[in-house]
This record gives sequence, C-alpha cells and structure tokens, in this order.
Amino acid sequence: GYRFMIGARTLVGATMAVVGLAVAVGLVGGDLAGWGFPGSQGLWALGYGAAGALIVRSRSDHPVGRLLMWTGLSSALVQLAQTLGVTYEIDVLFEAANSFGWMVTDILLLGALGRFPDGGWVTPWARWFGAVAILAASASGVLWLAGGETQWLGDVLFFVFQANLALAATVLVVALLRRGPVVRRQTGWVLFALAVTGGLGAAAAFVEDGAGGGVLSLVSAASVVLVPLSIFVAVTRYRLYEIDRIVSRTLSYGIVLVAMAAVYVGVVVALGSLLDLSGNLEVAIATLAAVAVSLPLVRRVRLWVDRRFFRNRYDSARVVARVADELRTTVDLKHVERRAEAVIEEVFAPEEVSVWLAGESA
Repeated sequence: GYRFMIGARTLVGATMAVVGLAVAVGLVGGDLAGWGFPGSQGLWALGYGAAGALIVRSRSDHPVGRLLMWTGLSSALVQLAQTLGVTYEIDVLFEAANSFGWMVTDILLLGALGRFPDGGWVTPWARWFGAVAILAASASGVLWLAGGETQWLGDVLFFVFQANLALAATVLVVALLRRGPVVRRQTGWVLFALAVTGGLGAAAAFVEDGAGGGVLSLVSAASVVLVPLSIFVAVTRYRLYEIDRIVSRTLSYGIVLVAMAAVYVGVVVALGSLLDLSGNLEVAIATLAAVAVSLPLVRRVRLWVDRRFFRNRYDSARVVARVADELRTTVDLKHVERRAEAVIEEVFAPEEVSVWLAGESA
C-alpha cells in the first residue's frame, strides 16, 4: 500500500507538471486558444488525478482510483500536445492529440465506469466494450498515421469507437441503477454532477459575450471538477447524502428561476410597450414583480416536484399500510420476510436490511 501511494503521488505530481507546462507554453507563445474554456481542461486533468489519488489513499487496491489517476495524466498530456500544436502551428501534433489522445482518455474513463463503484465489473459485457474500444482506437490511430487511401476506414473505425462508447455508457449506467438502493445513490451522485456540468457548459455556449457571459464561462470551467469529486464521494461513500433531496431542490429552484426570469422579461416588455417609463423604473417594477411571484411559488413548486418525481419518500405511510393489508392473509414466513425487506429498501433505502424472527438464535 505504501509503495503504491508513492506511485500515486508521482502520477499526480506528473499531471500537475504537465498542466503547468501546457499553461507556460501557451503564455510564452502568447496564444491560449488551445486551452478551451479558461483552464477547464487543466482542471479536468488535475481533478481526475486528485480524485484518483484520494480514492487510492482511502482504498489502496481500488482499480477506479488507479484508472482516474491515469485519466488525469493522459488528459494533461493531450492538453500539452494541443497547446504546443496551437502555439507553434504544429497541425499534425494538434490533430493527433484530438483524434487519438482523447480516445485513450475515454478508454480509461470507460474502464473506471466498468469497475464503478466497488472495483468489480458492473457486468461481464463491460470487458467486451473495453476490448472493442481499444481495438477500434488502435486501428483508427494506425490508419490515421498511415493516411492516404485508408483514411476513410480510419474515420469509420472512429465512428465505431464513439458508438461503442455511447452504448457502453448506457448499458453500464442502466446496470448500476438496477443493483440496489446504495449503488443507485452512488450512481446518482455522478449523474447529477454530469448534468450540472453539462448544463453550465451549454448555458455558457449560448450566453452572449460580456460580463455575464464571462462569469458563466468561468463557472462552467470550474464545474468540471464536480464529476471527479462526485466519483470520489460515491466510491468512498464519504457523507453520501440522499441524492434525491438535492435533485429535488435543484429542480425546484431551477423552475422558480425560470418563472422569475419570464415574469421579469414580460413586465419589462409590457411596460415598455404600454407605458412611457424610464428604464430604471421599468427594471425596479419588474424586479419587484419577479420577487413577489417567487415567494409563494417556491413552496408550491417544491411540493409539485416531490410529488411528481420523488413520491416514495412522501408515500411511506401509505406503502406500509398497503403492505400490511397484503400480508394479513399470508402465512408463508419467507414471503413475509421478502416483502418486508423489499418495502423497507423501497421507502427508506438503507445500506443493509436484516430480519430477526422470535424464537431464532441471534
């Protein structure tokens, strides 16, 4: 374990050094165009490397931790190649990093997903998905380097790689969600972080340039660390709070914010069209109207979201009463035991359920 911790520190240190070198190359060359969002790819590399090291520190033999550390180093090397290609106009290096380098990083992430969250394979198919990804990526890279008339076949294999990646992610996530309440909660944390990061990235892409767009781009860039952080929380179960409550509140406040924005824009447009008011007065009235609408709306939206999407937590008494009626005429103790365990897992999502019957030894 101690020897492997030295290796973990070495990988994280190498990732930090490569990211720092990429930034230095961009600054010296006076062009950070290859850096993408401000530092997002560097944060991606450092985030995955650090999350992997933390997992290894908690569980030294966990394969997900090792895979995440290699993911961090791989993405840092890709970033360095991209920055060198943009700064010094080395098109071949830039294209190789984009086409082949990111495929290596994607394969490492696929391996981490296949061994998530306890280190065992989620499903036997995970190994086949990984094998297909490695073969398609290797063949595509070789054909890309060869060029010439074989380029079209390399493009086809790259498409096969992407399709296999999407199919594997879908199959593995579905398999994880079927493995019980604890694994569903662990998977939910990662999916929630992916949704937040993707939503912020989409919003940053559509917002116009300016102060608001710049701030949103920075927030979107920083949000990439949420995914590796969620993987660390899920694997180690570190303060693994009920994800349903967080998703419920996020949806509720998101709906309220959209409603407030609609009211604000509607009031400004209406006042501008119907009344000849100054701009400051329009903004003040629209702001007051949006706040007035939000106050009674928050509670109602929260209740609607909970009843619509997270009803199990609020129907626990009804579920217990229904099951009690079902079991009144049942004399099979094994059936009663299985039904009781299923209801407890459905309503309360405990980590472990055990049944003790009177007369049995403890």
